[in-house]
Amino acid sequence: MSRVLIVAAALALLGPAAATAAPPQERGMGGVVGITVYDDRDFRGRNANFRQDVPDLRQSGMNDRIVSLQIANGEAWEVCEHAFYGGRCQVFYGVEYDLRQRGWSRMISSMRRVRGNGGGWGGGGGGGWGGGGGERGLVLYSGRNFGGQTRVLRGPTRDLRELDFNDAAESLRVPRGEEWEVCDNIEFNRCRVVNGDVTDLNRIGLRRKISSARPLRGGGGGGWGGDGGGGGYYPPPGPGPRPPGGGYGRIILFEGMNFSGRSYVVTNPANYVNMDYANSVRVEGGNWELCESADFRGRCTTVNVDVSNLRSMGLPGRVRSARPVASPR
Repeated sequence: MSRVLIVAAALALLGPAAATAAPPQERGMGGVVGITVYDDRDFRGRNANFRQDVPDLRQSGMNDRIVSLQIANGEAWEVCEHAFYGGRCQVFYGVEYDLRQRGWSRMISSMRRVRGNGGGWGGGGGGGWGGGGGERGLVLYSGRNFGGQTRVLRGPTRDLRELDFNDAAESLRVPRGEEWEVCDNIEFNRCRVVNGDVTDLNRIGLRRKISSARPLRGGGGGGWGGDGGGGGYYPPPGPGPRPPGGGYGRIILFEGMNFSGRSYVVTNPANYVNMDYANSVRVEGGNWELCESADFRGRCTTVNVDVSNLRSMGLPGRVRSARPVASPR
């Protein structure tokens, strides 16, 4: 058989996976579009580059052979242990020098892109989400420590049953600079604010409880800042009230000054706020009365802008009730 025929036959085996060998000069993270996989550690051995989803790696000859991988800047890929995205899955970005350290060596049978080549996801195996623009969003995982099946949310999701992921999440990741509200009822009820990775949602009382989620404003600065604390507000079911002056408003109380520590979201009149300390508040619409005692008693003050230190307004580091009001009192 001639060399031309041999090459043609080899390319035919790749089928619809559209895999190509990665030239040495293109093996850096930013060198090629898509994901480049290798059958040895440290990007050595047989390799192939994929630019499209791969439901079955057997067609490329790389099934259960991948030991290291590189993903182009701005992309993230979900890899799964079975063909057609079955079994255990996990989202990767950046580079992985040795998948044995992640429990994925020679186990990958299918792969698909979950983030396009537009930036927003940083490099480095296992690091935090990168800054910058491009596509971003919340990633939910069905296992702890970012394992298992995944769902990527780019905007408000009122009912996770539509994604077949209701009450399924055990961990989550939030891109740097973003802030999300995750809720244990549909339609954004009984929520907590997160703005960092959470390896085990049981730590904030939401393991296998998330039913809806939506992004808040970017820039971070409050809410759940990753593993190490938690907060949240559980309002009664139903949509929040329409604050005087139009629009739906709410406040986010923070345990520490400068919008730090645990957070507590209030969307309805709350005659009891179950929070030990409240030293700062973000106001997202309307005028709100904050009181040091339950049932809107004791010393109260009205706010309609963010306050980084509530003690400066006469509240002794404690808010026990809060409600929207028509105008400052």
